[in-house]
Amino acid sequence: MEKLPASISYAIDYLESQFGEIFTVKEWASGMGYAPNTFWRKFRQHYKIRPNEVLLELKKRKLIELIISKPELDNTGIAFEFGLTDGNGLYQFVKKHFKCTPSELKNRVKAEYSEVTEKKRDGSLFELITNNVADLTRQEKSKNL
Repeated sequence: MEKLPASISYAIDYLESQFGEIFTVKEWASGMGYAPNTFWRKFRQHYKIRPNEVLLELKKRKLIELIISKPELDNTGIAFEFGLTDGNGLYQFVKKHFKCTPSELKNRVKAEYSEVTEKKRDGSLFELITNNVADLTRQEKSKNL
């Protein structure tokens, strides 16, 4: 019997529950029982954003969470925990999406984590750190333009 597609409204929950097993939108679509093009169209209609954007943001969030939860890991250890085969893959991902090196990102996250935990004990710590790191990344990007 063929698997029926899951409701598109569960797509983000499914992605979060299967993170580490899903690396592409094609895998995400397949896991939910959709052809890639159908998934892309339905996702865009429902969420008003492209699925690859959501996947990228989740990857960035998971990387920051990993840096916070396992500060003792070196770049190679982070790469393996993140699902990459080596430190070079981590370097390329961080350079492309955060516009810095993995070591610089770790330092930013550590600084933001320290600053945020001292200033604010309520609310989502992750949201605060992510927003601060994203602001730093945007500032760096605008300097380079």
